[in-house]
Amino acid sequence: MFKTRLFGFAIVCAMAIAGVSPATAFAAATDTDTQTVTQSDKDQEHKGGKRALFEERVNKAIQKWDTLTADQKNEVYALLEEEMKAQNKVMDKLVQLGVMDKAEAAKLQSKRAEHFEKLKKSGEFPLMRHKGKKCK
Repeated sequence: MFKTRLFGFAIVCAMAIAGVSPATAFAAATDTDTQTVTQSDKDQEHKGGKRALFEERVNKAIQKWDTLTADQKNEVYALLEEEMKAQNKVMDKLVQLGVMDKAEAAKLQSKRAEHFEKLKKSGEFPLMRHKGKKCK
């Protein structure tokens, strides 16, 4: 028992010594300035620096969506409703096969239907939303 504890202590000490690598010691000794990264820098670097391009494309799509007539928007919403019904059928099948719980599937289906109704009522662009933006 004593040998096991001693061996464990020796491994922990070896790991601690190995943790202080020459690179870490050098970085601490150079006294280099720290660099502050702003939120815009982080957004620019997000996913390879393409965040601004993505936001621009989303804004253009939203502007084009706003120019559509009510009939055109209703066509898109009808297709989205068909898609939602197909996804509900998949969930029902998963419940039937015992993969999903019936209550969980029903909860997801009702949340999805509620979200779709809010989206349709608000007239928002249905596919891409800004980060953090929710249906009204």
